[in-house]
Amino acid sequence: MTATMTRDSIKDINKFLKGTHMGIDAIAALKKQSENNGIDELSMTLTEILEMYKNHQAILENIIKELGGKPVKNSGVIGEIVGFFDDIKDYLLLNNKEAILKEAIKNVDTGYNMGNKFLEINLELDKKTKSVISTMVEDNKKALQKLREINIR
Repeated sequence: MTATMTRDSIKDINKFLKGTHMGIDAIAALKKQSENNGIDELSMTLTEILEMYKNHQAILENIIKELGGKPVKNSGVIGEIVGFFDDIKDYLLLNNKEAILKEAIKNVDTGYNMGNKFLEINLELDKKTKSVISTMVEDNKKALQKLREINIR
């Protein structure tokens, strides 16, 4: 891999890591809302998803470090702005199981779709990184299915 390809890969993987940070922030907020509303089953599932995302974060950080790069530590300015407005929306609107579950499904589905798009766009990534990110996308798919199996009542 050339130096330019390595720099590009680090930049691209950091973009994916920013998205992972956004997912962590979103799921953590939804987990808190579900706990505040006494929705145990949903809270437990969101805890599992949050741990999955944190594991993905650690793996991505290691890949970036192995390539000689510095991993981003948050979702960036745009992610922070989106997070701020999401926090307001969460506080005002997400106060029952159905609303929290719908939002969780929307967030995990976005992560799944963005992961697939990332793989389609970043064809120059090495095989190992592609494989790792493909596994993360599949993890998102499984989490999405698990959320969809939760009974709203």
